[in-house]
Amino acid sequence: MFSGTKLLKDPSIESVTADQGGNQETIAHINNGKKVTFDFRYIDENYFPFFQIPVIAGRNFSKSFSSDTSEAVIINEAFARAAGWKEAPGREVDFFYMNKKYRWQAL
Repeated sequence: MFSGTKLLKDPSIESVTADQGGNQETIAHINNGKKVTFDFRYIDENYFPFFQIPVIAGRNFSKSFSSDTSEAVIINEAFARAAGWKEAPGREVDFFYMNKKYRWQAL
């Protein structure tokens, strides 16, 4: 994973973030049996503050929770609508990527 430690030593750089992404389309299997197509990105806990994107429900990723790096997901409003969710935090999202099943919990 990206580490901005070296970059932050430069006094002209205020903050850094990571985005290992692109459009990696896959299908989520929602806990009510519904399938939702989505793109995902691997980001760090600095991504939303860096781009001043508000988290409107739930919470941001945190280094205080080790499970955030492998078992947590933040979804957008379009995904929540497609899944039929009014409240997303705590919901489970299953998906398969490269023949491996992943189960994430919405923060």
